[in-house]
Amino acid sequence: MPSPDAPYFGAEVTNACRPTVVPDWTDYNDHFNVAYYAQAFDMAARQFRGDIGIAEDVPLRTARSRIDYLREIPGGATLTMTTQVLSAGTGGLHLLQALYAGEDPYLAAIEERFDIAFAPATGSACPLDGAALRDFQGAAARHSGLAVPSGWGGLASESR
Repeated sequence: MPSPDAPYFGAEVTNACRPTVVPDWTDYNDHFNVAYYAQAFDMAARQFRGDIGIAEDVPLRTARSRIDYLREIPGGATLTMTTQVLSAGTGGLHLLQALYAGEDPYLAAIEERFDIAFAPATGSACPLDGAALRDFQGAAARHSGLAVPSGWGGLASESR
């Protein structure tokens, strides 16, 4: 089970995204390939947005990301992802995500990311607003009392 030094692990942050590591996602050692960690975190972020009612057409992109790879994940393992909103404002969305593997979940990776809204016509950053901003701020308020592991939560926002 996750340790107290790991990101919070509970129903408030666990989302419905629970893929199984398929052979195409593994390397020659039958371990989860590094590129697919980023894909899994993206899948979790999309699922989280759906879980809290954010429309799929809200244009967001990741401006910054930091991933720490902590333990190998074998092929066939079931993944459990958590998404914790650290902050949300017009400038973007600051998330802490964790990837747990196996039926007796162990922490395999942590991602901190900063997502921004953008104008699809130009690709330029724009303010996050409306119902999406309110929903993200509501999630941030619900998550505000949850623990953040030492060394995490300081990723600076940077619009590109």
